[in-house]
Amino acid sequence: MSLRRKMGTATWLIALPGLPLLAQATPRAYVGATLVNPGAASIPNAVVVLKDGRILAAGPAAKVKIPADAERVDVSGKWIMPGLVDSHIHFFQSGGLYTRPDGRDLRAYRSYEEEQALIRKNLPDTFARYLRCGITGAIDMGGPNWNYEVRAQANQTELAPHVWVAGPLLTPGPLQGRNGGPHFLTTGNDPPVIAGTTEEAARAEVRRQAALRGDVFKMWVSEGPTTAVQKAAYDEAKKLGMRMAVHSTSLAGATEAVASGASILVHSVLDQPIPDTLLAEMKRRGVILIPTLVVFRGGPLLRSRRYAFDPWEYELANPQVMGTLFDLMHLPLKLDEAATKAIQEGKVWEAPTVALDNLRRLVAAGVTVATGTDAGNPGTFHGASYYTELKLMAQAGLSPKEILACSTLNGAKVLGREKEFGSVEAGKGADLLVLDADPLQDMLNTRRLHLVVKSGQAHLPADILKPSAEEVVQRQLNAYNARDAVAFAATYAPDVAIRTLPETTDLMKGRETLQAKYAEMFKQRPDQAVHITNHAIQGPFVIDQEQFVHRWDATKTAFAGTAIYEVKDGLIQTVWFLKPRVAEADLHSKK
Repeated sequence: MSLRRKMGTATWLIALPGLPLLAQATPRAYVGATLVNPGAASIPNAVVVLKDGRILAAGPAAKVKIPADAERVDVSGKWIMPGLVDSHIHFFQSGGLYTRPDGRDLRAYRSYEEEQALIRKNLPDTFARYLRCGITGAIDMGGPNWNYEVRAQANQTELAPHVWVAGPLLTPGPLQGRNGGPHFLTTGNDPPVIAGTTEEAARAEVRRQAALRGDVFKMWVSEGPTTAVQKAAYDEAKKLGMRMAVHSTSLAGATEAVASGASILVHSVLDQPIPDTLLAEMKRRGVILIPTLVVFRGGPLLRSRRYAFDPWEYELANPQVMGTLFDLMHLPLKLDEAATKAIQEGKVWEAPTVALDNLRRLVAAGVTVATGTDAGNPGTFHGASYYTELKLMAQAGLSPKEILACSTLNGAKVLGREKEFGSVEAGKGADLLVLDADPLQDMLNTRRLHLVVKSGQAHLPADILKPSAEEVVQRQLNAYNARDAVAFAATYAPDVAIRTLPETTDLMKGRETLQAKYAEMFKQRPDQAVHITNHAIQGPFVIDQEQFVHRWDATKTAFAGTAIYEVKDGLIQTVWFLKPRVAEADLHSKK
């Protein structure tokens, strides 16, 4: 619903709170915002005109003629920029604990078939999380053949980003798993990785994916010299005009890939500084690098069980997916040597210094860098972890202006489609963000979303994701287990009441009091965590039976209890603890 007012010959459209603006054949003009484009000076008091999913015109109000029949949206005091692009994700992975059996085999607790079924069932939610984060384009850098179905589904879904995909990754020769046998990802009826053992097999796979209109072809290479199988794949891709992306995190692998004709390096170099000679060669050849800094957090985080996520990840990641990461604290698993060492060291993860330094030097050398997360890997969340990647890029020393280019136009360049999208210009796709703060001051201002516009259709952020009561309660549990008092308190209403049953006397009242008391408790009991043993939902009420466990020793369990949560307007309004659980009531009364 909207309110239209006639002013002269033009029609003004004022968006009403809580209701999205819909795309239509009638032109729509966004008027009065500051227009921010990669590589260009900001334009105050700009006009952007959209029609039929395309940009008709964009520029200073004095120079853009607004069609007489256009609806006008007043966005004065706001900023318009292109939609964000995540240039490296994997839809066949959830971001949860059970999604990569090749790295951590927990199929005894959740089968891979069950994990894959959940991923496919939750695709609409995954799509929506990207759009809610202002990501209007996502490039899946390889997965099973059903990746092509994901692309088709996304392109038919309103609350979804534009999706481009690669099919199964090609690895030259047999890829060994952890136990010496075939690598898990090369097994099954529809594996995400295919071992190409001959030159003709490699060429045939490239041709097959080209026939399926794959947007990118991806190679998972060894760190040694380029093999005949790899050369055959590079050659076939070049003949067919397919862009070749290469997975490698070593300098040797990156050097070989660039020399062999790779278009895209999908990870940063982690083992040593990139020499100036390679930087110059990458620039000369137009090779694009996607640093994926955030993905390197997952392994160390899970080994140490010291969970440290950003506020936007608790808020915007799928809470059930994040919740699986904490299952490590109650599953009867024996700690291996690496985990024991990580726990003893007690370190919180920091981005690899060499990766940060290499990113800064890449941009300074004029190499094209595109923002990407490798989302789907354990601990790297679809949509939400993109902001963490932006934070890490700034930590590397990139300016907001540089990160803006990496996150918009350079994402289009990954696909060779920079003439189609990636900036707010006439003739390009109508994918843009309307922000409440200037992204050139801080790219994390892209979180300050007023509207997300995809293919000309505008959505209010609150209408894209509407968390259920169950999801809100899971968010607070995630923050509790991560010992993050701020994120924990953020899930509660300002006037929240904590009570016991059958009495109605408040044990605690108000969000500020709750946050202070829990912060102190988290400090005193860093080894404590909660596992939900039973769960029920009735309208706005969530009932959890909770078992308190030791973070690093699942055999040590403490008391159990039952909590009833009442959720209103997306926040926990009231919590009741059942009185018979004396130990639990005592715990909360002391906080």
